[in-house]
Amino acid sequence: FSITGFHTAYEFRWDENYIHLGEQHDFWEIVYVISGEVEVAEDERVYRLRDRNMIFHAPMEFHKIRSLPGSSPHILILTFSADGNLPEQVKNGIFNISHSDHHLFHNIVNEALQFLRIDNFDTLPIKFASLELTSFILKLTSSQTAKNKLSLTRSATEYHNIVVAMSEGLHSN
Repeated sequence: FSITGFHTAYEFRWDENYIHLGEQHDFWEIVYVISGEVEVAEDERVYRLRDRNMIFHAPMEFHKIRSLPGSSPHILILTFSADGNLPEQVKNGIFNISHSDHHLFHNIVNEALQFLRIDNFDTLPIKFASLELTSFILKLTSSQTAKNKLSLTRSATEYHNIVVAMSEGLHSN
């Protein structure tokens, strides 16, 4: 696979009441929790992410996120396009990010923030950031398998059951 472009790069600090109702788009999204706790829904699955957890959203996968009560999460989000297939491991849950990988990913997001803010930008920093992100993803998926840490809260279970029921009944009255 190769990274072909960056769309957005954000650093957020949300309060405990933050809710994003959801979206889907035709590019990849990485959500990284620096600190705090969030629940992330991907299609019918709901995950609980904590400090230094990362999740990948595949193109056209519906996803949403919310802060958990009592938490004010600090989040990095990076969206990008890619040709070819990213490693299958990125679709299977949550990654735990090491201290050194934390700094590496934070630097990639900061680089993307810098060149995405400029209208007429040089392509060299974009190519360099693309190679860094490719290297980061390959290192991450070769050193660990994503953990399928589904959230077991009542609301997560209800959400899962509703989405599954809607999916199963999609083509009937």
